[in-house]
Amino acid sequence: MVVPGVDDVAPQFRTASADATTVDELALVSDAFVVAANLTGEQPAPPTSLVRTTVLGQVHVKELTLASETIFDSNVSADRRQAGCVRFCFVPDGARTPRRYHCQPELEIETRLAQAKGASAAQKNAIRQHVLSWLTPSYTSTQYGHPAYAQLSISCPKPIRTGAEDGGEMGAFYFLKQPQREGNLLASLDEYLRFGLEAGIFYET
Repeated sequence: MVVPGVDDVAPQFRTASADATTVDELALVSDAFVVAANLTGEQPAPPTSLVRTTVLGQVHVKELTLASETIFDSNVSADRRQAGCVRFCFVPDGARTPRRYHCQPELEIETRLAQAKGASAAQKNAIRQHVLSWLTPSYTSTQYGHPAYAQLSISCPKPIRTGAEDGGEMGAFYFLKQPQREGNLLASLDEYLRFGLEAGIFYET
């Protein structure tokens, strides 16, 4: 994960497991630039690649060489957009990136618009705004030090929770393969559960 520092000083994390300090209090989520040549973001960072990363803050780079299965929680801007690729990522509306492939919420908007053939310009705009209103990342915890800090929550929209190339979740917790594990478990339950019984999944974190 990528999080901002404060006042040109790298953050010092001195929290205990019972510490109730939130990421807002620790300045871990803000409008600060977390990938740039300076904190105010006027100067771009050098050509950058981000793979299976959760970026909590704004990004300004000279070139986004590759972004794959990454969540950009705030605005992202690349000066050189003729080169590079953004694939299977969450990219906020209004971001300036190189060409995108299977990125959200853009993919969901395109799908909804294709289904609404013959819609007027006003109707298309309403569809777009509706998708943007709900298709955003949500996290299990935003408390630094929590085991599930910045992990996507079970209530996070499915296009993000299963938006990676292989159906896994985008972002830093991709390695857990949570959607695939859930699918395998549910398929097995039907086979081994006794007649008349039902089962559900209860998440520990």
